[in-house]
Order: sequence, then structure tokens, then C-alpha cells
Amino acid sequence: MKASVIVIAYNEEKFISDCISPILNQTYSKFELIIVNDGSTDKTKDIIKKFKDDRIIYTEHSQNKGFASARNTGLKLAKGDYVFFTDADCIPQNDWIEEGLKFMKKNTNLVAASGISHISSAFEKNRSIRDTAAYRKDETQRLYHIPTTLNGVYKRKILNELGGFDELYNLGMEDGELGLRLIKSGNVGQCKKMVVFHQPKELTFKKALSFIQRRCTYVHIIKHHSKDFPKLRRSDVCYGFILAPLYFFSLFFPPLLLLSNRFQNKKIKSFKDLAFFIPFYFGLWYLRFMIWKTAFKERIFLI
Repeated sequence: MKASVIVIAYNEEKFISDCISPILNQTYSKFELIIVNDGSTDKTKDIIKKFKDDRIIYTEHSQNKGFASARNTGLKLAKGDYVFFTDADCIPQNDWIEEGLKFMKKNTNLVAASGISHISSAFEKNRSIRDTAAYRKDETQRLYHIPTTLNGVYKRKILNELGGFDELYNLGMEDGELGLRLIKSGNVGQCKKMVVFHQPKELTFKKALSFIQRRCTYVHIIKHHSKDFPKLRRSDVCYGFILAPLYFFSLFFPPLLLLSNRFQNKKIKSFKDLAFFIPFYFGLWYLRFMIWKTAFKERIFLI
């Protein structure tokens, strides 16, 4: 078998169907689809079970274990020479697998490759689309072309040799950390014909906390990888010893927040428009507290 596709899902009842359908209708059909239900408490499992296809391999965790653990569970079941990852809230283009395989076979020196991701809803995927901001503006992505599990293909042999995903990063950035290890083990590339559409989600209080937790994992990234990748300290992610510099300086000059991806498309004209701005600002203080707490625990100097 040439290809394994791994999708992990945690409470994705709104999106999982839009992810599975286009995968099962790929132009390349000889693959297995491994779906890891990471302890969902909504109707995710019921929706997945409605799909009757012999290529689907379903497994579940009794409780939510996190991103890295769920991906490792899928990786242990994979039999394909190449492993494709996308997320449950993504919609792969119908030639996604075919283009990924062509690219990897043509570029045999690569250990992994990322694709192109666009922000779009399931009902807008045929309309004009815009590049995901993170792929255009995150300096770390530009400097090292790190493959991500949002849209990536990997040689399974290499993933196994590296020990899969580091479960220290169960809260997030597990793919970025793996990407850095992949770069040290070989060449990575980008397949521009491997396209997925990432469905935007409404920001809730729970998702805001998840954002803060993900940012804290950068402390581990910098501690373990900045020696081999010095540009990590000279990127949008970190400026010298200042982690998340835009958010740090926004604590003292809040209008700087308007430069962030979160607010670039928002026009604040009234007090009603500030309803999101104000709690976000106080969330930054909590973010900074958590960063300092993590840095102190890891014995690394970051402000």
C-alpha cells in the first residue's frame, strides 16, 4: 500500500463529514483512511460510523489525550509507505493524495512535504480564497518550510525512525516540533498542488484557552531546538528572549493588537466592536503569566 491518511478528531461533529467525504472521493483510491476519535463527547463518532467504506480504519481513545498522542495512535496503525495528515476541520482537494504521491516520487530526496492551505468554509470552496495567514506571515514557517499536519505528507519509515510525535506537545505544536526533527534528518519540500481548505472556527472561551496553551509550547520548542535553529529566536514567534513579541508589547500599548492576525480584518467603530478586544487584552496577561510559569519550570529565560 502506497498511502495512509490519518485524521484525528475531538468534538468535530460540525466538520468531520466535510473532511471524510472528499478523502473517500480522491482521484487516487488505493489508500487507507485512519480516523482517530480522541475522546469526543459530541456526535463525532456517530457521524463517522455513517460512512461505509472498507478503506476506513476507525479507532478511539476513551478520553481526550491530545494531538501528539492521537497522531501516534494513527501512525501505529498505518501501513502505507507515505502518510498524509490533515485535520478534521479541513477539506482536501480531490487530487490531494495523487499530487502528494507524484511530488514525493519525483523528489525522492525528501522525507516530507507540506501543501498549500486556504481558509474557506465548506460552502465557499469554489469561490475566491485567501492564503492562511500563518503560512504567509509566520517567519518560522518561511525560514524552515516546516511540514504541518494541517496538510502534509511524510515517509512513514522516517516518522517511525524519529519515534513519531513527541507527546510533550499534546496541547499543540507537535507537528512543528516534529518538522524541526525532520529537517535535521533530511530535506523537506512544498507541493503547491497539494491543496486543502481549512474551515474557520468561531473563537470561544475554550478555544482562547487552547490558544494560550499552544503558545506555551513554544517555550519547549525554543529550549530544545533553538541551538540547532537559531532563527527561531529571530522570527515572528520570538524576538531574542521575548516570546510572542507583538502580544508582549501590546500589554503596554494595546493599539498594537490591531496589527495581529486576529484583528486585521476587524473594524472597531463602536463600543460593541470592543466586546472581543477587551477580553482578548486581559487574556494576554494570562498568556504572559503562563509563558513565565512554563519558562521558570523549564529553567529557560524568556520574557
